[in-house]
Amino acid sequence: MPAEIFVSYSRADRERVLEITSRLTAQGVSVWIDLEGISAASRWSAEIVHALEQCRLLLLMVSATSVDSTYVRQEVLLAAESGKALLPLYLDPVRLPPEFRLHFAGIQNLELERLGPEDAAKEILRALKRIGDPSPHPQPGGHQIWGGHGQPYSPNLPRGTVTIVFTDIEGSSDLWEARRHELLPLYERHNEIVREQLPQFHGLEVKTTGDGFMLAFDRAIDAVDFGCALQERLAEEDWTAFDLGVSSLKVRVGAHTGEVIVADDGGEIDYYGPVPNRAARVCGAAQGAQVLASQSTWTLAAPEAAGRLHARDLGPHFLKGVGEERLWQISRDPADLQALPTAPPKPSRAKLPKSATTFVGRKLELERFTERLRARKSRVYTLLGPGGTGKSRLALELATRLSGDFADGAIWVDLVEAVDGEGMWQRIATAIGLEPKPQQSLSEQVTASLSERDLLLVLDNTEQIQRDGGDLCGAVLKTLVQATGKLVLLVVTRRAPTLAAQQRLEVGPLSPEDATSLFVERAQAIQDDATLESLHPASVAKLCQRLEYIPLAIELAAARVDLLSPQEILRRLERGPASWNQQTTTSPNGSARSGRPSSGRFSCFPPAFRKPSADSQPSQAASPIRP
Repeated sequence: MPAEIFVSYSRADRERVLEITSRLTAQGVSVWIDLEGISAASRWSAEIVHALEQCRLLLLMVSATSVDSTYVRQEVLLAAESGKALLPLYLDPVRLPPEFRLHFAGIQNLELERLGPEDAAKEILRALKRIGDPSPHPQPGGHQIWGGHGQPYSPNLPRGTVTIVFTDIEGSSDLWEARRHELLPLYERHNEIVREQLPQFHGLEVKTTGDGFMLAFDRAIDAVDFGCALQERLAEEDWTAFDLGVSSLKVRVGAHTGEVIVADDGGEIDYYGPVPNRAARVCGAAQGAQVLASQSTWTLAAPEAAGRLHARDLGPHFLKGVGEERLWQISRDPADLQALPTAPPKPSRAKLPKSATTFVGRKLELERFTERLRARKSRVYTLLGPGGTGKSRLALELATRLSGDFADGAIWVDLVEAVDGEGMWQRIATAIGLEPKPQQSLSEQVTASLSERDLLLVLDNTEQIQRDGGDLCGAVLKTLVQATGKLVLLVVTRRAPTLAAQQRLEVGPLSPEDATSLFVERAQAIQDDATLESLHPASVAKLCQRLEYIPLAIELAAARVDLLSPQEILRRLERGPASWNQQTTTSPNGSARSGRPSSGRFSCFPPAFRKPSADSQPSQAASPIRP
């Protein structure tokens, strides 16, 4: 009876090769292997050629010595020319020579170091069983993964429009840390189930990815069918038999379809570019036991899924590094679409307020603070200073500069109306685009949405979030830091929160030069032709000094240059409150009131700061507004 497998190897690898072939023969597989060292050309022709002609599969034992062997090269060439099935088993991590790559391009590679002898033998047996099975969806050009008598086992890595699927075990990192020695049998059983399901849906294993797989499907419907079947099979398995305290194994499945890029990396054929990247992010957006599909995948699969599969539109989600994607949850049981938690929407790349004014001055502080945040030596940075020093405007400039340094950008949270921790969570949820669900606490939903985000979160106005002397803001910050991995917080406040691990960035008055520049620029917003010379440099400098170089006070003064000159503003400030006309003031909504001071918002000036002829407050646009 002809041998089924022809083993091509180097004699230097004899012991390792026999370890594999002995397991194959123990399973009843006939193996032809040259143990005598046939070298004469006549015997090579008579015996080796005959064995190659009769075998079904050439198993190439790839090592540093075999790739340099003339006899191995001749065997591979003859097998390829005869249309035999080819399968490489890497004994060493070496590159195939160029003349080998032509014959092995796109063929599944087995690695002894990763699999071990037992699993390697199992994979070879699987290959042998499947040779001769016709592929129901042949690829253009007739490419084959193992070749073999014109009846391929499965298609070569598909080209063109391909559906890429990623799987990943939820919570596997914690399991490995806690039970690393006992977890291997469970992990191997998981791999067996995935590989048992794969051929039923005409899928191809591209590679393993940690605790999951990267898979390729020629048709989108096969990919989503596979995902649903896999979830059902995993749910049927008795995981308690492994005695690891695991009653169920939760696996994420994500699929995306698009035009793929196939490249040869030293004999290893793999997919690159946007399609696998987006597929991986779709998988990452899923939760355990979910099957998620991108819009492109479900659009192609939906017509053939009618009546068999059910889908739930989860809406647009922001996927880290690749942008927005509309996601669909797929299941055979419509009840699962309601019972399973859905992946929270991801924050958009940058959500920062627009400032109506330019940023002036603070060049040194801006550079120093930017460097400190980029260093990421802390997860919490507190921009600290008295009221009116321009902390919020500086924070906006920092966030604008740094948003590109974070994969998920920067988001601004205005907390001016928040008075407690719950109010703080509500405003954070709104800022990141989270729609709260009643089944879970708001803090848990927010931290789950931010858990894996590489994001700068700016929290503006936190000083008032306290009660009975307790620092509720500090408690929220601590929860955010502990529940996330890459989130960086920039806290803008007059009063530092109670948090041990924070870097304080002190914000004080402007320098005299910056204060003068700020006054002139804000005055030009009121009077187009205003210049430092026309405003009288000495008076502007003295006025800024009188206002202690506080940005808010300087902006308020500059907003009145159409009513009062800098000299007159300075004289009135020096004469004190008694010199100000208090007969007519204006309420914040513009209505006149008699004999009452104006809004405390303008408290850096006497209450009725206006010319007697002025009958209304300057426009809101001219007033310094927090960004």
